[in-house]
Amino acid sequence: MGEWYVWAEETRHGTFGLDTHGAAGAGARAESLSCRDRRRQGRPVARKKLHPVSVEEARQVGVLLRNLRRAAGFRAVHEAAARPGCPAASQTIYAYERGGLVPSLAQFLDLVEFYALTSEPGPDAKATEDLRAQAVAAVVTSLTLRCYHVSEAMRLISRLQTRG
Repeated sequence: MGEWYVWAEETRHGTFGLDTHGAAGAGARAESLSCRDRRRQGRPVARKKLHPVSVEEARQVGVLLRNLRRAAGFRAVHEAAARPGCPAASQTIYAYERGGLVPSLAQFLDLVEFYALTSEPGPDAKATEDLRAQAVAAVVTSLTLRCYHVSEAMRLISRLQTRG
């Protein structure tokens, strides 16, 4: 059989990770999960702080999601969250729609896909073509927001492609 790898990090509270006394045996050497890069001899790896999302952008993301949810025929958040396959809990969707929490781009896309493609439409849903068109508009709009950094990525690509 192959080797057993034990991932653990020693903390003041004990070992975190797989059972070091199990398959690997007592006293097995554990690989550290710390944020330190061994090539830097134990110095912390630099982290770049992200800019906070503006209240206006957070609300704009929320409006996009709320309008799409209502277009899918869900009058209330709990109706959407109760459907099988909903990618977020009702409290999370409330927080997104009110601008208190900003979903990652992946989370935003999961909700858009759920509302427009995978969920059974509610009784007051728009026609499928209209709902999908609104979903496309929501995705395109979200890609232009600073919080998702797509515009910055496109500018970087442009700079990289210019011949200097």
